[in-house]
Amino acid sequence: MESVIELAYEGLYMLRIELAFLLVFGFLWVAGRVLGTEKRSQPGNPKGSGRKAAPAPQRRPGLTQRRPASGDEGLPNLSVTTVDPKKLQNPTWLVAQVTQLCRSQVQKALELYKAALKAGLQLEEMLAEESQQLSTSLVTAAIRVGQAEDALGVMKDLRRVGLATDPALLASATKLCTSKQLFADCLIIYDFACQDTKLTIQDKSVWSCLLFCAVETKGFGRCAFFFERLKACGAPSPKDFGNMVRFASSTGNWRLALSLIDEMHKAKVEVDSVVYNTVLAACVSAEQLDKARQLLDDMVAAGGVTDVITYNTLAKGYAKAGCMETCFELYKLMRSRGLTPSQVTYGILLDGFINDNEVEKAVEIFETMRAEGCQMNTVLYTTLIKGFARAGQVDQAVKIYEEMQKDTRGHQKHGIALSQSVIIIVIHIIRIKIITIAIIIAITIAITITITLLLLLLLLLLLLIIIIPITLAITITIIIIVVVVLLLLIMITVVITITLTLTNTITIIIIVITIAITPTIITPTIITPTITIIIIIVVIIIIILILILILILILILILILILIFIFIFIAIIISSIIISIIVVVFNNLLGGCINDCKMDLAKDLYREMLASSVKPSVATFSILIRLYAQCKRWEDAVDLLRKELPAQRVVPEPRLYGQLAQCCLRDRQGRRATEVYTMLTEHSTPTAAMNSTLLGMCAKLNMLDTGAEIMHLAANAGSRVDPRDAAMMLEAALRKKKTQVMDTLKDAMIKLKLPVQA
Repeated sequence: MESVIELAYEGLYMLRIELAFLLVFGFLWVAGRVLGTEKRSQPGNPKGSGRKAAPAPQRRPGLTQRRPASGDEGLPNLSVTTVDPKKLQNPTWLVAQVTQLCRSQVQKALELYKAALKAGLQLEEMLAEESQQLSTSLVTAAIRVGQAEDALGVMKDLRRVGLATDPALLASATKLCTSKQLFADCLIIYDFACQDTKLTIQDKSVWSCLLFCAVETKGFGRCAFFFERLKACGAPSPKDFGNMVRFASSTGNWRLALSLIDEMHKAKVEVDSVVYNTVLAACVSAEQLDKARQLLDDMVAAGGVTDVITYNTLAKGYAKAGCMETCFELYKLMRSRGLTPSQVTYGILLDGFINDNEVEKAVEIFETMRAEGCQMNTVLYTTLIKGFARAGQVDQAVKIYEEMQKDTRGHQKHGIALSQSVIIIVIHIIRIKIITIAIIIAITIAITITITLLLLLLLLLLLLIIIIPITLAITITIIIIVVVVLLLLIMITVVITITLTLTNTITIIIIVITIAITPTIITPTIITPTITIIIIIVVIIIIILILILILILILILILILILIFIFIFIAIIISSIIISIIVVVFNNLLGGCINDCKMDLAKDLYREMLASSVKPSVATFSILIRLYAQCKRWEDAVDLLRKELPAQRVVPEPRLYGQLAQCCLRDRQGRRATEVYTMLTEHSTPTAAMNSTLLGMCAKLNMLDTGAEIMHLAANAGSRVDPRDAAMMLEAALRKKKTQVMDTLKDAMIKLKLPVQA
C-alpha cells in the first residue's frame, strides 16, 4: 500500500505543471461562461461597449418575427415527398434548405419549392429578406443550369401574390442569361418584368445585355429602344456600338450604320477595323458604292484600320455592279498601299472579268498571281476553266486542267474539286456532241421510216400480183413462188438489218419487179397434172401471208403498247420531277423563314403545301425542326415528330430525332432532349454514333443529369454506347462530385455490359 502511494505521489509531482495549467484554464472558462450569461440576460447593449446593436430585420406590416424551427436537418438524401408538410410551411426552414440545395441540386430545390407551395406556403407572409433570398437563389440557380422557364415561373409566383419585381433580381437574371447564351429567355424574362409599372431599371449593364440578346435573337425591332435606354443611363461602350452596327448591317440600314460611326467619333470611342468593315459591308450590300468608297478614304485617314478584307468587300461590290475597271483600280491601289492580295482578291477579279467575257484580262490576273507565288486553289482553277469553256476555248480549258493535275499538292488536297473541273469541260463538249448526234439520229430515223414505208408498199403490190394469177400456167405459178420467196427473204432482211442503205434497197426492188413481170410460155398439158399441187401451194402461200400479216399486226400492237408504256413512264417521271421541284420550292421558302423566326408565314406555307396535295419530305420536317428550334417552340417541335410525321405517312428517320435532341441540348433543354430520345427509342434503336454525339454535347455543356438519363434510356432500349463516352461521363460526374449522377451512370453501364471503374 505504501508503495502504491509513493508511486502516485511521484506521478503527481512529475505532472505538477500540467495540473496547474488545467486548473487555471478551468477557472477562466467557468468565469467566461458566467459573465457571458449575465450580458445576454441584460436588455439592450450597455453604453460604451464599443459595438452597435445589429438592426432588426425588416418586416412587412402586420407580420410577426419568426423563429427558426428546431430539428432542421438537411435534405440531400431524402425524398421531397417524405418531408413533413409543417416544415414546408415554415419559411425559415424552407429558405435555408432551398439555398443549400441550389448549390448542387437545383432540380431538387425546385421540387422542394413547388412542394412547399402545394403544402400551403404563403409567400406574401414571408419576411422581405426571406422572400428575396428564396427568389434570388431559385432564379439564379435555374438559369445557371439552363432552366429559364422555371426561373420565370418563380417570378410569376411572386407576382401572383402581389410582390413587386426586384430590380436587382432582374439584373442578375439578365446578366446570367446573357452569359449562358439564353438570349431569347432573357428577353422573355424582361418582358414579364416590364409588366410591373413600378419597375425602374437604372443599371446600364442590364440594357447592354438586352441589346446584345436582341441582336443575337434577331429581334431587331427592339434594338433602337434598348440603345436609347442604355444611353439614358450612361455612355455606351464600344461593344454596345458594335452591337448596334451589327443590327444596322443585318437590317440593311446603311444610313444608321454610318451615323453610328459619326456618333462614336463624337463620343471619342475608338472604332476598330471590325466595326468599319461591317459598316462598309452594309453599304456595299445596299449598293451604295460611293458611300462605301468615302468610308474607305476615312478609314485610310484614320490609319491602321484597313486590311485586305476591307478592299475585298468593296471590290466585290464593284464586281457585282459590273464596274470591273474601278475594281481593278482598287486592286492596284491596295497593292500601292502595301497590302498583299489574297486568294479571295484574285478570285473576285477572275470571276468578274470572266462574267464580263474578258478572258484575256482574267488570264493576265492568273499569270500575275502565279508569278507572285500565290497559292492556287480549286476555286481559282475552276473559275478560269469556266471562263474558257464559256468562251468556247475548250483547248485552253483542257490546258488549265492539265496544269491543275500537275500541281501534286492541289491534286492530293482537292481531289473532289478536280472532278468538278472535268465536269465543266465535259458538259461543254457534250453540248456540241449532243447537237451532232441529234442531227444524225434524226436523219437515221427519217431514212429508216422511208425504207420501211417503201417495203410495206412493195409487199402490198406483190400480194396483189400473187392473188390474181391463180388460173395461169405452171410457169407463172413457179415465178410467183419465187417472188414470194424473195419477198420473204426481203422481209427477214428488213427485220434483221434496218440499217440497209437506200441504194441497195432500190436495187433489190428493181430485181424483184423485173422477175415478177418476166413472160413465160406454159403448155396446157402441164396444168392438169399439177392442178392439185398448185392449189396446195397457193393455200400454203396464203397461210404464210396471213401469218406474216398477223405477225406484222402483232408487232405493230406490241410497238404501240411499248410506246404507251414509254409515254406513261415518262409522264410518271415528269410528274415526280415536278413534285420534287415543288417540294424543293416549298422547302426553300420554309428555310427562308428560319433566320427571322417567321412562324406565321411558315405555318401558312406548310398549310398551302398540304392543300396543294404536295407530300412533305424528310427534308421538310428537318427544316421545320430548325425553325422551331430557332424560335424556341419546343412543344411544337416535339408534336411535329409525335403527330405530324404519322399523319403525313412519312417514315420517321432517326436523324430527325437526333437533330431535335441536339437542338434541345444546345439550348440547354435537358428534359426536352430526353423526351425526344425516348420517342426515338420507340421507333428504332439509336446508333452508337448518335449516342456519342449526344453524350459529348452533354459533357461539353455540363448537362450531366441529362447525359445520365440518355445513357439509362439507351441501356433500356438495347442500344450500344462507346465505352470511352461512358467513361468520359463518369469522370465528369466524379469531377463535379455528383453522386446521384454517378449512380445512374454506373447502373446504365452495368446494363450495357461496360467496364465500371471504382
